[in-house]
Amino acid sequence: MSYFFVLCKGCTPKPPLYEKEPQRIEYEKLELISHSKVGEFSPLERIKERALEGKKGIIPHSLETFSPYIAKDCKKDPYYVSFREERVLSQLAYPFEVDKEQVGIILINSQFKDYYRDFHLEIIKNLLKNLSFEIRYLNFYGSFKEKKDFLWIGKFFKDMDEFAKKIAQSDDPVLFYGETGSGKEIFSRYIHFLSKRKDRPFIPINCSSFPEELISSELFGHRKGSFTGALKDKVGQIQIADGGTVLLDEVQDSTLRFQHSLLRVIENGEIQPIGSEEKPLIVDVRIIASSSEDLEKLIKEKKFSDSLYYRIKAFKFYITPLRERDNEEKRGFIIYFIKKAEKEFKKEFKEITSEAMDILLNYHFPGNIRELRGIMRNALLFSEDGIIREKDIVNQISIPKSIIQLIPEELSLNERIKIYEREEIIKSLKETNWNVSKAAEKLQISRQDLQYKIKKYKITS
Repeated sequence: MSYFFVLCKGCTPKPPLYEKEPQRIEYEKLELISHSKVGEFSPLERIKERALEGKKGIIPHSLETFSPYIAKDCKKDPYYVSFREERVLSQLAYPFEVDKEQVGIILINSQFKDYYRDFHLEIIKNLLKNLSFEIRYLNFYGSFKEKKDFLWIGKFFKDMDEFAKKIAQSDDPVLFYGETGSGKEIFSRYIHFLSKRKDRPFIPINCSSFPEELISSELFGHRKGSFTGALKDKVGQIQIADGGTVLLDEVQDSTLRFQHSLLRVIENGEIQPIGSEEKPLIVDVRIIASSSEDLEKLIKEKKFSDSLYYRIKAFKFYITPLRERDNEEKRGFIIYFIKKAEKEFKKEFKEITSEAMDILLNYHFPGNIRELRGIMRNALLFSEDGIIREKDIVNQISIPKSIIQLIPEELSLNERIKIYEREEIIKSLKETNWNVSKAAEKLQISRQDLQYKIKKYKITS
């Protein structure tokens, strides 16, 4: 029998030990880590202090040298110190780092002498490929109560976290730019949670889902008989959100008339239900707007109110599409969504093959994070024995099998994907008479991204 536990920077272990055979270590056991309060000394920091003070112990020694250490016979080992009464005869310590920062150590105890070998080090090395993402998940979330619904990894999310914490202290409007599915609502919820309004409602409204005659009724309410179908009084969503936050998603699809009414809410805190002849209702809400289109361009086309635009862009933030983020962030999302699906379906995840991972890292994700979440959910559900393979991913994404079959199988997976992507770009450019903007729209990628790929693949007309 062996024991497995982790000590990491900013974290405390609970419970202190888990029984597990070393060949069956799974990174789900990282659930034994809980986030500690900012400023508290975690076990890792205290153990590092012990190492600096020259005190004995396999963990302090391994951290001091920052290299794995195996005690084959604990009774004779010069560094081993027993902290408990249990029978430990051999021990393995493996320190690790994330982003070149020493953040933790894995310790395994065994009740057998000379139990650990080099292959155990390889097992832990593979474990750490996923472990680094879980450590980021713990360290970057802070106190977000909805941390189970989203993952914060990489530089982009660090920047977003800093941005959210600063603007949460203000009541001024916020404008998010970003493609559909890139996480605009989650960021908005995060800002709401960090603000003084967190105990009041957060109400998201998708402006594109309401026809012109209904969106004002939905947000501002109406009086009975004010229009056909108004059979009774209706309280608007903005009034329901009083004291809280309203997210106007896809605000570019709202009508100019509605936009002028919204400006009145932002500037005066007033709403006028349709058909009401009474004084305007006074509300206190924070408005967060999001758009997947260039609002300045829409202003020039007389499709969006310039007055509203200059009012809602007090704080403006662009959310990068998934395809433009680095592979490290993509891997983090992939593992994260697999683990969520694992809990949902109660189906054990064992591994994702390198071929499947390569396809995901090279896919352009027109649906962004929302699409990736669905892909990983289905991939685990239909996988055999909890192993996600190439076929489980290919069946989920829009790559025609007939085209794949034309690409020589002897080429590496990355080379095959590049050939396919190049051919699809050329096809779209030809179909649009080499109009880059129209081709980009057809491919569901940005014009800038398409120009980069044209240069990358040396495509000429």
